Amino acid sequence: LVMDEAFSFVFLMLASTLVEGGKAQAAVALCEQIPKGGPLDDEVQATLGYAAARAGNVARAREIRQQIETRQAAPTLGLARLYAGLGDEARLLEVVERAVTNSLEFATTLKADPVFDSVRTHPRFVALLARVKLQTS
Repeated sequence: LVMDEAFSFVFLMLASTLVEGGKAQAAVALCEQIPKGGPLDDEVQATLGYAAARAGNVARAREIRQQIETRQAAPTLGLARLYAGLGDEARLLEVVERAVTNSLEFATTLKADPVFDSVRTHPRFVALLARVKLQTS
């Protein structure tokens, strides 16, 4: 595959799929190949951090988290993934709540994305699903 900045989103989804399929190190390698300087840079870095954490490189994931937090990046699915990878449920929930407040596009992933499995029964997450009308019970 030739990396083209225009297809960064596709490569991000592929990286996420690799992580969920147990191939986190392959996801790290893929994220490292995505061209820098595009509009999805923070998302790429957050996904790289998530993959690094899931591959066992927590130090690298924390370093990436610090860089993103320093830039005060907007709440994104990638940032939520990064916090999930680091096991930081409080920040994960904070990012999800802020992201849903800013854009309901983000909400479409809440119900099914495995990245949220660790908080799926948390009262704040359940309330958020109800707020965006994704709670079935």
